[in-house]
Amino acid sequence: MSEEKKSEIQLRCLSFSKSAKVISVCLDLDLFAEANSFEESRDKLFDAVILYVQHAIGNNEISKLIPRRAPLKYFALYYGNLLLSVIGKKLKDLIENYYNFRRYPFPVHLNPAEGTPLFG
Repeated sequence: MSEEKKSEIQLRCLSFSKSAKVISVCLDLDLFAEANSFEESRDKLFDAVILYVQHAIGNNEISKLIPRRAPLKYFALYYGNLLLSVIGKKLKDLIENYYNFRRYPFPVHLNPAEGTPLFG
């Protein structure tokens, strides 16, 4: 691999809620952050990533510390969610295109006032 390709990497990160907390994970550096919101958790993870990468560069340990893979279960969560979103969109598009499928609201008044239409 050329040095040019090693000068930049794309890190895979994800966030999910668990027990009223939000967990953010960097799959490629095995870093985690926890907070009360997605934004706060993501920001904490980004701070951890910056410190980790600065440490690796500053100590000339890039090849030793990057990448450092997170546990497999987080990769399964990441790619499982990606696969479901792609399959879900493809299936939705297929159904909508094949059947000319449309969704729309259809309000029905279960207790209409006198003179009020049942539908609409």
